[in-house]
Amino acid sequence: MQALIAALALSDATFVLAAAPPKPSPSAKLNVMDDSPFKALKAKDHLHWEKCFSQSSAAKKGNEVTCARLNVPLDHDDPSTGQTMQIPIVRVSPKYADPRRTVFWNPGGPGVDPTKSLAYTFPSTQEYVGNHTTMIAISPRGVGYTTPHITCAQDDPGPMSNKKPNMKDRNVEARMWETMLPSDLLEADLGDSSLLQTWAAGRAYGMNCEATNGTLTPYVGTVHTAKDMDYVRRKMNIEKLDFLGHSYGTILGATYAKLFPDNFERMALDGVAPFSWYGNAHVRAETTSGSQQVLDMFFKACYSAGLDKCALYDSDVEVIKDKFHSVLPKLRESPVVAKIRHNEKFTKFVAITESSWRDALEGTIQKSDPGVWRQTAKVAADILAGRTPSIDNPHYVARNDLSSFSSHIESLADLAVTQSIKPSKQALGACMEYVNLYLIHAADRGGWDRMPSADEIRTQILGDPKQDSVLLDPWIPVLISTAANLKTKDAMTGFENLTTSGKVLFIGNTADAVTPNYNAERFHEAFKGSGLLTVDGAGHCASNADPENRCITKWITPFFEDGEMPPANTTCKGKTELLEGKSVFDKFSDEPIDGLGEM
Repeated sequence: MQALIAALALSDATFVLAAAPPKPSPSAKLNVMDDSPFKALKAKDHLHWEKCFSQSSAAKKGNEVTCARLNVPLDHDDPSTGQTMQIPIVRVSPKYADPRRTVFWNPGGPGVDPTKSLAYTFPSTQEYVGNHTTMIAISPRGVGYTTPHITCAQDDPGPMSNKKPNMKDRNVEARMWETMLPSDLLEADLGDSSLLQTWAAGRAYGMNCEATNGTLTPYVGTVHTAKDMDYVRRKMNIEKLDFLGHSYGTILGATYAKLFPDNFERMALDGVAPFSWYGNAHVRAETTSGSQQVLDMFFKACYSAGLDKCALYDSDVEVIKDKFHSVLPKLRESPVVAKIRHNEKFTKFVAITESSWRDALEGTIQKSDPGVWRQTAKVAADILAGRTPSIDNPHYVARNDLSSFSSHIESLADLAVTQSIKPSKQALGACMEYVNLYLIHAADRGGWDRMPSADEIRTQILGDPKQDSVLLDPWIPVLISTAANLKTKDAMTGFENLTTSGKVLFIGNTADAVTPNYNAERFHEAFKGSGLLTVDGAGHCASNADPENRCITKWITPFFEDGEMPPANTTCKGKTELLEGKSVFDKFSDEPIDGLGEM
């Protein structure tokens, strides 16, 4: 991962509105504009575009990449106060751009900065919208290089400063970062003590947010980002925008559609996030039903592939299913030791426990990579047979930083989440400028004003999660965000019986472990006259369930180019044979995996 902090001295006044950076030399500015352009750009009341990210994938392919920082009202309902925030914006224009087509884009999160991502992923993202379409990405408030910097850690100076947060201090923000890691998510259980301790940690997190940010916290959340997006639309003199959102980006899109039903023309929402996003109750079908669908697809694929490609193969799909589900209780009774071969010179042994097996399955189910599935089946068969599992990890990199972090490999080849792939606190500190997951999620949920009992947490907030299930339920982020009890101005209540003048297309996969198709169907019902495209395949969002992009080019690209909605009940064939096709294990270790080596 390229260095994201440039050596440019800025003001230490993190919370001062519109603080202007010192004027850099031309050569220094060029370097900053390539890497961290928003440090060099002065925020303006109008859009002033300057070339940036010249080393990005988009720029290298001949597209024009430009950046701007725009002053937006802190409170869009009362701009007369004069208080503003500054949001970064990236625009990528193809060489032969159609001036009529501009698509705003958000890749997901929440709390992930989409600006630099657009410059580096544009060649693949462009397949959704067409070759002549300009794309825009804006940073949500509290994320990336937005100012004033909004944080829930008092020692986090923000990315506009050259100072780094003190990660040795065991503050709440650092603890929240650690609980975001899959291995740590699994340390908690559903007992009374664990639930109440997690609630207390979440409430402390929320109190830190309020203490650190003062009056800014009510102006964070998806509603305010949607209003910022419409403000940018007006500044660009665009009558009606188009929007493409993936994962959490679908919540941003749906929120915009509800707030501004007449201000957009075409909107495609891919990998639709939980329908009850703005509520305090966690609906398990919105998060776990996709994992079961992926597993069912794997059992069928194993039976079809035979013993050569699936070590769990047996005479019937149900037998394969029973064998697979017998691994977890076996590990609970007796953990095993696995041999990890990273390369010819480096082999290590790690323990496979109930917790690490769940963690491995989470990554395997979410990514649905053929090679990872084959190794998962092999390890499961070895465990059941009493053999020492042997796992190959051809992508091991000895550095302990984010460049060597691949969730594909994490999912299986390092079951213990060892140093080869677990980001260090220093690496997380470098990335804090980009991610602010809990802040936005908490602001959108609204929280509880009182301390619930453990039973209330289970039944009213978490929807009765099952500790013994092999399927992971992301209940800890839900609980922390609810306990934070942050209150945002103009909070949204949800989505019901909505009508828009613009066209909305919801896209879901039959086996998406991150955002199950259940959500796309619920949103489709809520938005009258909307379209629904189902990709019959496994993976998160259409591009993963359909690696050849056949569904994208047949249905989604024409939607953006011509406004052509897929016919009702359209299902497009994607990737269902989970043990067949290209694998991350087919790549050499020095090649970037899914863009991780570029960003």
